[in-house]
Amino acid sequence: MGLENTLKEKAGMKLHLQLSPTTATHPRVNTKLQAPAAQTKQGEERGGASSAHARCGRRGPAGCACALRRPDASASAPGYPARVPWRDGAAVPDPVLLGQTPATSTAAVGPPDFGGFAPVSPAKVKSIPRTLVLQVEVLYFAESAEITGIRSETISVPQEIKALQLWNEIETRHPGLADVRNQVIFAVRQEYVELGDQLLLLQSGDEIAIIPPININEVEEKSKDIIKFTSEQLSVDEVSQLVISPLCGAISLFVGTTRNNFEGKKVISLEYEAYLPMAENEVRKICSDIRQKWPVKHIAVFHRLGLVPVSEASIIIAVSSAHRTASLEAVSYAIDTLKAKVPIWKKEMYEESSSSWKRNKECFWATDD
Repeated sequence: MGLENTLKEKAGMKLHLQLSPTTATHPRVNTKLQAPAAQTKQGEERGGASSAHARCGRRGPAGCACALRRPDASASAPGYPARVPWRDGAAVPDPVLLGQTPATSTAAVGPPDFGGFAPVSPAKVKSIPRTLVLQVEVLYFAESAEITGIRSETISVPQEIKALQLWNEIETRHPGLADVRNQVIFAVRQEYVELGDQLLLLQSGDEIAIIPPININEVEEKSKDIIKFTSEQLSVDEVSQLVISPLCGAISLFVGTTRNNFEGKKVISLEYEAYLPMAENEVRKICSDIRQKWPVKHIAVFHRLGLVPVSEASIIIAVSSAHRTASLEAVSYAIDTLKAKVPIWKKEMYEESSSSWKRNKECFWATDD
């Protein structure tokens, strides 16, 4: 009888719990539970039982055994609302207690168990800068092309990179470039950039050219003074060719020709003679003076002797220099000084069978009668 009464009492207790959830006694903790009126009303308004945690008097899923009966997050059991990521005040599914149908509660509950790792609020996460990586084309010329064995290649580099870091990246690919490290320069979008701390903001598809020293294949070229007195016809092209130099950007010429008149008289030719040894020495002195005054490369002075018909050249002076100013001024100085100092004489032959030795006004020892 004692055992039978005990079983009846337990069965009655279970039935009482199922029929009277708001005044039930929890069989495990032997504590009378009373659901808060507000929460009970809230549960009733939703058409379901009140919060299971309100019934057990605990707050948070880790506070009672019903947490062990919480449906798995990945499960989609009938009757359970879809679970959403936890956040303060968000709806979470209630655990199952004593066979009750689960209900949704907005009561303040603690965060779920994340296995010992607390979630980090997105507002507290610092933004991590990300470097954009893009592709550029590297062009190799002259010695750099010989070292690498290629003319171009495409590489991936950060969008923002210092010029020296970019060179180190290229040198890593082609170690032989270390031999010309101090002799090259970049050209980025066809603008020169030295290998230093300059920050480059690259764009996809940019051309990065490796520019070695620009050589003009210069052979050590000795300056020349070319002096010639001749009875043969002079050629402007011949004299010009003699002073051409790859180092020069200018050739200035003076060409003196025979004109057909003088003071109303018709001139048919000129006749020249010279004291050759002294004339050549004086012309050499003029060349030396020019080199002291201007940075010129080659000088040529050709003078014709004997008869020189009208319109033919009697003297050609050519000077080459890197820039035009030097050669132009040098040519002007050469002809003025030659007329003043070089022992060369000129006789004009007229149509009426007369002639006249002409005196240069530049001659420094001549006096006016």
